[in-house]
Amino acid sequence: NTALLLQDIHTEVVFSDRTTYVPFIAESREAVAQVTEFDDDFYRMEKTYHRTVNDPMALGIAGLSHSTSTLNARALDFIDDIGYNQREHWSRYTPNTIVADSLLGFRYILTKDQKLETFYEPVLTSGDITACRNPYALPIVFAAATGFDEEIINSSNPINFQCQLVTALTGENHMDLFTPIQDFTRTLSGVTESTYGSHKRFTSTGKMGSITFTVNVDRDGPVYAYFPTDYRDTCALAVNGETLTTLFGNETQIVVWLGDYKAGDIIDVSLTVTGEQAYIRNATSYFYSLDVAAWEEAYAKLSRSPLELTRRTETFMQGTMTVYEDNTTVFTSIPYEGGWTIKVDGEPVEVKIGADSLVCFDVPVGDHEIEMSFCPPGLKEGAVISAAAFVLFALLVVYRKKCGRQV
Repeated sequence: NTALLLQDIHTEVVFSDRTTYVPFIAESREAVAQVTEFDDDFYRMEKTYHRTVNDPMALGIAGLSHSTSTLNARALDFIDDIGYNQREHWSRYTPNTIVADSLLGFRYILTKDQKLETFYEPVLTSGDITACRNPYALPIVFAAATGFDEEIINSSNPINFQCQLVTALTGENHMDLFTPIQDFTRTLSGVTESTYGSHKRFTSTGKMGSITFTVNVDRDGPVYAYFPTDYRDTCALAVNGETLTTLFGNETQIVVWLGDYKAGDIIDVSLTVTGEQAYIRNATSYFYSLDVAAWEEAYAKLSRSPLELTRRTETFMQGTMTVYEDNTTVFTSIPYEGGWTIKVDGEPVEVKIGADSLVCFDVPVGDHEIEMSFCPPGLKEGAVISAAAFVLFALLVVYRKKCGRQV
């Protein structure tokens, strides 16, 4: 039975070879060790190269990539909504916008040969791995707009979702943080186009048909693409002939950075249909530019009231925070689970759910000491029941021995 079970597991998820594991883990752990020696604060770190979606657990970093059968549906929905790679019970980090990375506290990204946005600053190199620092990375815990209005955070478009989230957290209108680029044309090669409900269906007439968008960049700065779809027919995405990633397969609904450009630059963005067909949902635009000045203004406001940590373990954080009149709701990028206890100046406060998935709570104006502790729901009760069962078993053993009976 054990042999059959192991064989079934291998057939479904595959046991990897040791030779693929040891070098990968060794070089990545060395890079992580150098980063943590360079910066021993509490932050998130991720990487652009992957072996499995559970690499962060193996490397001991606070990442986004993860797979679990005890899924937190709220957290996975949030990851998908904001534009990262998420499917079923797993998530995987893929470069998003500087805004999304910053809101979730990604301070360092490890990369080998994949380009990152020019905002990221290389800080060290370990073998083939370069660690790049995000200068806009927000703390894991920081004060946001008082009673921020999360009802406005509801878009199914990750770019708009990010605008809504920044608007809610700052209490200021940042719905135009990203601007849709309307000036583009489309050329088809080796595919036919037809309407399929709310989508356009592109069917290959040869081996490698493609859809090419010629985009006229509207302002200086980064440009992003988001192609919505309800289908998973893989396409390869290229910019000016250089392949960046794949879309619509495992990377179904991700935001992709296309590069930094000047106003008036012309770029060709092509989707190569690798199968028989591909589907793109109808939209007025698939390309967006970032208002860098507006983002820096929003970042300045969001970063002024961080939780300054004085003590931290895997289940406990303690620190100080200065709260102003317009930012008395504390936002964290920690997924909500039952079991959180939060105290402000020693007094318990209500734990709330922000953006329908993250831990949040209210704090009065002024300087405060904050404690956040986590105990998995049912752990204490389970420990009590287990202890009681052990005591009863021990008493039963003693009783049976006194009575001359075998247990």
